[in-house]
Amino acid sequence: MTSQARSTLSLQVLLHDQLVGSLTHRGTPGGKASAKGSPLAAPSQGWLQFSYAPEWLERADAVPLSWHLPLQDKPFDHWASHAFFAGLLPAGALRQALSTELQIAQDDDLALLEALGADCLGAVSLRKLQSGRKRYAMDLVSSLLPAASPAAPQLPLFDDSQTRDGQGDAAGQALLHACGELILGRPAEARSSWPASVAVVPIWQEDENGNAQDPNSSHVLWMAPGGQDAALLQRAFTMQLLQKMGVPVQAAQLMQSESITTLLQLRPDRRLEEDGSVTRIQTETLGQALGLAPGAATSRQASGWAASFALLREHAQPSVLPVLQLLDLVVGFVLVGDALASPHRLLLQRNEAGHWQLAPLWDVCSTLVSPMPHLAEPARMALAIGRHRSTGAPGDAAWDEFAQQCGLSPNQVRKRVRTLAQAMRTALPTVLEDEEHAPAWQHPSVSQLALHLRARADQMARSAG
Repeated sequence: MTSQARSTLSLQVLLHDQLVGSLTHRGTPGGKASAKGSPLAAPSQGWLQFSYAPEWLERADAVPLSWHLPLQDKPFDHWASHAFFAGLLPAGALRQALSTELQIAQDDDLALLEALGADCLGAVSLRKLQSGRKRYAMDLVSSLLPAASPAAPQLPLFDDSQTRDGQGDAAGQALLHACGELILGRPAEARSSWPASVAVVPIWQEDENGNAQDPNSSHVLWMAPGGQDAALLQRAFTMQLLQKMGVPVQAAQLMQSESITTLLQLRPDRRLEEDGSVTRIQTETLGQALGLAPGAATSRQASGWAASFALLREHAQPSVLPVLQLLDLVVGFVLVGDALASPHRLLLQRNEAGHWQLAPLWDVCSTLVSPMPHLAEPARMALAIGRHRSTGAPGDAAWDEFAQQCGLSPNQVRKRVRTLAQAMRTALPTVLEDEEHAPAWQHPSVSQLALHLRARADQMARSAG
């Protein structure tokens, strides 16, 4: 496609396969207030513009794509459109690989969305107007690694004895396709709607003829080669610890062989039905709902946790449960020492009753212990607790200031910090002694992390007393 053709590209935007609007390059930048941490340079292909379709606005059951994109006749400017639609795309090394494959500019969101539009976050799809062809994300990402794809089904990943929570059966039928590179070193700062760090591999369900049943991937697979899997083991340990503490976490299945370590998860924006079909759930990141572009995830210009709590109070009905859930997730992030926690790491979902709720954590990992000796641990958190920005455990004053900023009771926050810190002290030995994963937890990086977490739990339980 020529540069001129791309500049006039228009995509239909669908929600659950229903036309809701269009996305074009005919927009305007809008005011600086809309940027919220985004770069102000004009994109190479022009400014984005999203408009709701008149027929969608006339429907009694019409719902907005995002809290940040309310139903209205007026088109949205570039920054409002970019904050939501750029959040549907992968970032970092994967985005670069896809741009190279498609021979398009890395800032050409519209062309990337046209290529990957069948498998975006949540229940949103994008397609070219009056297009006579279907372009599936699995075809594109598999073409990036023609040598790896044929070997993928032979990887020793799926064993009936390792089946847990019903995920192993689905994985046993899976068709594996690599996104970008088989071992994809995505920079931590390049986080978006898709998982980040280590390797990310989407999986499509296979039918009896070996063809993909659905253009929508159902699972993601985090991958690392044997001997270089410290970060992935720390991620698996962090997730299992939080789950044991009672913090909602997306179930994951850790599998190891001599050559590869993997962590399998059902995508949190997908529901796998009994017949093997995949149902998409309307989902957006909390960052998208706040109108934050992906690059603002760790920026001081990002609105932070206070805006996240305010958003839930305004839009979630009833709001009490989501607010308490968010408090648990923030405290959980801090307890395990995930310095990169931000609204872009949390997902909002519309349930069958039409109410919005927070999805379980699925992209969380302690950063207290570097998985590689030559890399230093982060010294500061992406978002502060009060004015506390260091990765050390926040004290009473920081939590009290956090509570006031977020419209919460200081006593309520302290009590929740103390409760979860005590739960972590209790859960640590239970997780470490789990027979299924005991060999994995003996890895030096995990053992060292467990010691740090025990000391951190003791400190936070005392300080919140």
